[in-house]
Amino acid sequence: LDRKVRLADKAVGDFTKNVGNYPLKGLAIGIKDLVGAFGVTGGITAFAGIMKGAYDTIQKFEQGIADLSAITGASGKDLDYLKKQSIELGKSTKGGAVAVVEAYKLIGSAKPELLSNVKALNQVTEATLTLSKAAGMEMPDAATALTDAMNQFGADASQAGMFIDTLANGAKYGSAEIPQTTEALLKFGAVARSSNVNIKESTALIQLLAENGLKGADAGTALRNVLLKISAPDALPKGAQKSLKDLGISFELLKDKSVPIQEKFEALKPLLADNGKLLKAFGFENVVAARNIIEHTDRLKDLTAKMGAFGTAEEQAIIRRNTLQGKTDKLSSTY
Repeated sequence: LDRKVRLADKAVGDFTKNVGNYPLKGLAIGIKDLVGAFGVTGGITAFAGIMKGAYDTIQKFEQGIADLSAITGASGKDLDYLKKQSIELGKSTKGGAVAVVEAYKLIGSAKPELLSNVKALNQVTEATLTLSKAAGMEMPDAATALTDAMNQFGADASQAGMFIDTLANGAKYGSAEIPQTTEALLKFGAVARSSNVNIKESTALIQLLAENGLKGADAGTALRNVLLKISAPDALPKGAQKSLKDLGISFELLKDKSVPIQEKFEALKPLLADNGKLLKAFGFENVVAARNIIEHTDRLKDLTAKMGAFGTAEEQAIIRRNTLQGKTDKLSSTY
């Protein structure tokens, strides 16, 4: 019985794969295998079911390509490129080529500048699919996470790989998961960018606050307020300015965008000795976040270095692909 089950499973898998290689190939061999595994009646029933599923999948794929052409304006060689790439990427993607086409559409909508460059669109889509596999996220959620992060920093397609590694590193070495990281970035990413705080430093700040119990949008809001106060000390209330100056904290250093954010927080350590002055500088709603960062600048330095690890997303994707669920998803990626 066990042998027959394995034979039937292999026959269905092999035949379904052949159906997925549009245009159809190997049907005669596939039918023979199905009949051998299930008998004449069972083989014909399996054949009919697979053919219906294949027809539905091909129909969805062709409609998706037509929609993609309408959205991107791609035609001719550009559309052929996206079609071929979607089939190729679909071989290792849950949902197959149909899911890849949906990813193209989602990413193109989130980053319209990619619509005029099919290779750039494909590059960000590949990164999205890797992130999805690495983090065990549904593809639309991975697309949102990546494009939200990239948009906050005005990143182009060539930086997509670095962004997914940073997000994956954050989840690996910190306490906030990728969706919580992007929630935070949406709140303070624009301020971070204007303050010359890059994605790696920003993710490290998010993970540091997460380790101290502040996550997601709440962490992002606190970081936005803290960074604004640090980057513009001249705009602080006069009492707060006096507190900083009395402690010998340099306004020029705080305003200098070339100084790493960790060094700026190091310069604020004298505030830890006086809660009143710390409160004046950052306000009641931000004082806990500010204290957590200033107290843990060594940990911030450590996290920032770890955010730069290369290849983490792909490494995690490979690990997940080797699980039973990963292998099941791969078997389902027929077209």
